[in-house]
Amino acid sequence: MEGMEKQTSVEWLVSELMSKGIINLDGWIWDDEVSIVEIVNQAKQMEENMVCESWDDGYEKGLRTREEKIIDPVFNSKHYYDTKFKSE
Repeated sequence: MEGMEKQTSVEWLVSELMSKGIINLDGWIWDDEVSIVEIVNQAKQMEENMVCESWDDGYEKGLRTREEKIIDPVFNSKHYYDTKFKSE
């Protein structure tokens, strides 16, 4: 991936949808007057919040003492994702 510009998953999705002609960010409005640009920006903000909250949580857990970690272990990343971001 050398030389490739870093993208968030939201940016990648929008880029893929645009390249396939599925969406066009120029003036696309839905019934309730909300533009696709507003929705994309909201999704980007949500993604940023998730990353920041995950980092803060990991940092906080990293500061715990060894004894605290043994009593209440930090689960693996899959468990963390499932408990924080997956909805049934």
